[in-house]
Amino acid sequence: MFPLSALSSFILTASPSIDQMTIEEKVGQTLMVHFNGEEVNADATTLVQEIHVGGIQYYNWANGLTSPRQVQALSNDLQKLAASCSTHIPLFIAVDQEGGVVNRLSEGFTVFPGNLALGIADNMELAELAALATSKELKAVGVNFNLAPVVDIASRKESYIGVRASADTAEAVVKVAKAQLKGFKAGECITSLKHFPGHGDVVTDSHEELPILKKSLKNLMECELVPYMSLEHIDTIMTAHILVPALDKTWCATLSSKILDDLLRKQLKFDGVVISDSLVMEGLLRQCPSIEQAAISAFNAGCDIIMLGGKQLLDTGKKKLELNASDVKKVADAMVQAVKAKIISKEKLDASVKRILALKKQYKLEGQKPLGEAAILADVATKDNHELAEKIAGLALKICYQQNQPISLRDKSIAIIAPSIIENALLKTAIHKVGKSQTHLFMATVSPSEEERKRALTIVQEADVALVFSYNAWKTPSQLSMIQELTKHGKLIVLVALRDPQDATLVETVALTMTTCSPSPSSINVVVEEVLKFN
Repeated sequence: MFPLSALSSFILTASPSIDQMTIEEKVGQTLMVHFNGEEVNADATTLVQEIHVGGIQYYNWANGLTSPRQVQALSNDLQKLAASCSTHIPLFIAVDQEGGVVNRLSEGFTVFPGNLALGIADNMELAELAALATSKELKAVGVNFNLAPVVDIASRKESYIGVRASADTAEAVVKVAKAQLKGFKAGECITSLKHFPGHGDVVTDSHEELPILKKSLKNLMECELVPYMSLEHIDTIMTAHILVPALDKTWCATLSSKILDDLLRKQLKFDGVVISDSLVMEGLLRQCPSIEQAAISAFNAGCDIIMLGGKQLLDTGKKKLELNASDVKKVADAMVQAVKAKIISKEKLDASVKRILALKKQYKLEGQKPLGEAAILADVATKDNHELAEKIAGLALKICYQQNQPISLRDKSIAIIAPSIIENALLKTAIHKVGKSQTHLFMATVSPSEEERKRALTIVQEADVALVFSYNAWKTPSQLSMIQELTKHGKLIVLVALRDPQDATLVETVALTMTTCSPSPSSINVVVEEVLKFN
C-alpha cells in the first residue's frame, strides 16, 4: 500500500490521444475487473500497470470495504497506480450501490431503501435526494461509478429481480429512474441503467442459467424497452444475459449484435457506453466455450466494456469461477490477438475506447486530487442522510391488521425469529425495549434447518408474542412451512416481510403483518419504531 503522505501531491496527468495508445492499452481500457485485497497489492499492480485495465469493481468479499477510510485509501492508491502508467488514464472505480438488497458499501455508510421501497414511497423528491446523497458518499471515498439504477420492470410477482425493480409498470419505473438519474447527475456520479433489454419478466436467475423472455417485439416496446427510450442523459447501459427470441433466437443479449448494435445503437440511437454484465455468470457461459471467447463475442456484439469482476454464485463444477490477474491477462491477450487477426476490427476497438475516454473526460476523472478525511466527515453517513433513509423507509412501510383484536406487548414475553443477515441491524435498533423479556433465534440462512425449526417452535410456544421476520419465504419452502407451523398454536404473531411483499399474503392467522420491501437498516429501524407503539 502506498503511504498516504506520498499521495498528498498526486494528481492524475493528461492521458494520451487514442492514436498514441498501443493495442494492448486500448484493450485494457475495455476491461472492468476485480482483485482480492483490502489494499493495493501485486494483483492490483499487474491489472493496472501491465494489463492497463480501465476499471476496477469493488466487492465486500474481495476488498474488505470495512470502513469509509479503508475504501478511500484503496481508491487513492489505485488511482496513483493509474497515474504512474504510461497512459496516465484514470480508472473507473465502480460498485453496485442500488440500495435495499444490493449494496457493496455498508459498513460506515448510509444504506438507503431499495428501488421498490422508493416506488411505494412515491416521493420523487426523496428519490432524487437519496441518489444525490449516495453519489456524495461514493465520491467521498473515490468511487466514481455506480452500477445503478435498475430499470427492469417487475411485471410478474415471481420476477427474479423482485424488489430491485421500483414498480411493475414501465411508467412508474421511468418516474423513479428519472428522479434517480437527476440526483446522480447532480452528484457527478457515473451511472448505468440495467439490465438491457429487460430482466423483470423472468423468474430465472442468470447467475444460474440462461433466462428466456418470451415476448413479442410489440410487447417489448410497450414495456421492457420503455425506460431506454424515455430516459435522457444516460451514461452507460448494462446488458442482461437473457435470451429474447423476438430479437435474437440464438444469442443472449450480451452476445447479440442484433440486440446491441441493430436495436440499441441503430434503432434506439444510444451513443453512450455499453457494459456487459459479469461474464462469470452461468447464463452466459452456457453459450460460450471459454471466458476468452465470451469476451471477444461480447465485444463484437456491441459491448464497449467487458465486465470480468465477481464470481459465480453457485458451484457448477467450475468451483465458483473467479478470475484472478493471470486469468484477466489471458482474456486481454486473446482480445489483442483477435484485433491483430482482424476478428475484432481496429475501428470497432477505437470507437469503444473513444466512448470510454470521453466518459472519463466528461466526469473530469483526470486531474483529481487524492481524497482525505474531510470528504468523509462532510458527506458519509451524515445525520441528514440517515434521516432521509428513514423517511423513505417510513413511507414505504405498509401495515395490515389481519385480526380484529388489540395488540399490546407491554409486560409480554417476546420471541424474535429472524435470519442472521439482519441480526446486526436489528440489534442496533431499540428492539430490546419491546416487551418485558425476549428470546432470540437468528437462523443461519433463510432456509432454516430442522433443528432451527424445532427451536423456533419451542420459543414461540413459551412466549406470549412472536415477532417473525421473513425473508422471501414465498420462494423458500422450509422458511414458509416453519412460519405456517408457528401460526397453529394460538400465539399472537406479528409477521414482518423484509423483502418481497408476497410474504405478507402467506398466512392469515397472524395479528399483524408489515411489509418493508427493503431489508436495509433504516427499514428495520422504522419497523421497530412501529412495534414500540404497542408497548
